[in-house]
Order: sequence, then structure tokens, then C-alpha cells
Amino acid sequence: MEAHAWLMLSRNTAATEKFFPCCLAIWAHHPWPHNHSSCCADCAALLSIVAFCAGLIRNPLILVACCLSVLLILNRTSYGVADPYFQYTPLRLFFPALSFVAVMSWQSRQGLGRAALLGAFAAVGVLTNLDSGVCVVGALAIFILIHRASAETWKRPLLDASVFLVSTGVVLSDIMLALSAKGHGWVDLGSFVRYQRAVLQSGLLMLPMPDPPHVWLVGVACAAVTLTRYGLAWHLPMER
Repeated sequence: MEAHAWLMLSRNTAATEKFFPCCLAIWAHHPWPHNHSSCCADCAALLSIVAFCAGLIRNPLILVACCLSVLLILNRTSYGVADPYFQYTPLRLFFPALSFVAVMSWQSRQGLGRAALLGAFAAVGVLTNLDSGVCVVGALAIFILIHRASAETWKRPLLDASVFLVSTGVVLSDIMLALSAKGHGWVDLGSFVRYQRAVLQSGLLMLPMPDPPHVWLVGVACAAVTLTRYGLAWHLPMER
């Protein structure tokens, strides 16, 4: 269902397919190549996560255990989990996983050009899947902003984050205009959020959440405080 969401942006589906890469058009319409492209995207996502973990974990035994856990949890189709339209793996996993590679790329070298490229990457992620794409944009923007930022050097990270966000907006606008031109009419943004709206209104496959105050908020608060503290400690070496 959601694999077709980006195709609904244009009133002329045939024209939209001419604009998007051929592999995406094949992925959305033909079952047999769809299986192969989904497998390749899933493998790329898993390898990205494993590569990122390898850069964080030095102990080989812990790294192997981490990689096995990632493969067992995320490789859902290998053990018969019903996921008929691949909405989680690889559709929602693909760009968040590749964002780990983007983070490693930014850690190795920063620059306005690279910030613009990451913005283009995030824009494509938004069009591929709105849910995960918005998270990728926010996460990368925050990372670029706080990476190596300090009281004395906050201007350059702020500039990099601004270039990233501007690049994301420009690429999204360009794609929208191109789709409008190909479809001979303005894109229907309401179609892009039709799936999310239907799920939120119907509550389909959603977990019921208890009304606050509730004990589950304690668990959420503990996780949030721990992650925030760890992030600050990692960002400020003197506090490790």
C-alpha cells in the first residue's frame, strides 16, 4: 500500500514513472523484480547498521552478539513474519539505516557541500516514506548541529545545519515541481498523507496507550534521561 504513496503525488502515474528512477517504478509495479529489489534494499539496510555498530563496539564478542541480534530482529521475512507489502523492512528501515552511513561520512569529513548532499539524501527519504523520512531529516539536522559544536564554535555547525535543511527543502520543491510538470497539474499532497491519516483514524495495528499518569511513563523517562545523558557525555569528552 504505502509503496505506492509517492506515485499518488502526481495525477499522471505514467508521467511520474518517467521522472523517477526505473528501479523505483519496477519496485512499485512488478512483483518479481520487487522481491529482488526489496531483498537488496533490506541487505543494504542491515549492512549499514552492522557497519555503524562495528564503529562503536570494540569487543569482538559483543559485536558478534550485536550483529546477530540485528539480523534476527530486523530480517523479518526470513522466519515467516507476515509483512505482505514490506512496509517495515525495507520500506521504513531503508533510509534510517542508510542515515548511519551518512553520519559516519559526516564524522569523517564536514563541509557545506556534504551538508547539501545529506539534505538531498534526506529529501529522497521523505518522498520514499513520510514517516521514517521526517525522522531522518530531524535526526540528521540535530546531529549536524551538535557535532563538534561548542560555545566558541557554534556558528559553523549552525551554518552546516542550515545548508542541510535548505538543501532538503530545495530538493523536495524541485521534485514536486518536476512531478507537477510531468503530471500536467499540481501534485496532490493530501494523497501523500492518506495512508497515515487512515491509520490514525482507524487505529489499525496500533497499540492502545494508557492515559497518563501511568507507570509506562517512568520507563520512557528513564530511557530519555539515559540517552540524553549519554549523548551529552559523548559530546563533552571531559564529562566521560
